[in-house]
Amino acid sequence: MGFGMGGIGPGGIPRIKVNVGDYHPTHLFNAVIKGQGYEKPRIFGLVMLGIAFAFAVINWVLIFVAHLYYPYLFWLSGPLWWAGWWMIIFGQPKATPDGSPAPMWGRIGLGVCLVFGLLSGASMTFLVSWGS
Repeated sequence: MGFGMGGIGPGGIPRIKVNVGDYHPTHLFNAVIKGQGYEKPRIFGLVMLGIAFAFAVINWVLIFVAHLYYPYLFWLSGPLWWAGWWMIIFGQPKATPDGSPAPMWGRIGLGVCLVFGLLSGASMTFLVSWGS
C-alpha cells in the first residue's frame, strides 16, 4: 500500500503521502486533463469528502486545543471537499468501458471544483486570522 508519511515538514509536522490506484495524486490531474475517469466516482467522492472532513477537524483541534497551526491540511482539505461533492452529486468523471475519455462537462466541473477548493484552502491559510 502506498499510504504513509512523506517526510517531515516545517516545525516537525509530518507530511502525508498517498500513491496507490485512484488515490494517486496524479490521478485527479489525469481525470481532468486526459479524461481518465474513475470506476466508481461516487464512492471515491465519498472517500474524498471523508478525508477532507477529517483533515479539517484535525486541523481545528490542532489550532484550538494544541495551539499548533498546520496550513497544509487546509490546502489539502479544500480541493478534496469540493471535488468530492462534485463526484458525489454528478458521478463524473466516470471511466468508460471502451477506454475513451470521460465527458468534457464532467472533467471541466471537476477542474473548477479543484481550483475553487484550492482557493478556499488558501483563503483559510492566508485570509483568516487565527490569533496567537
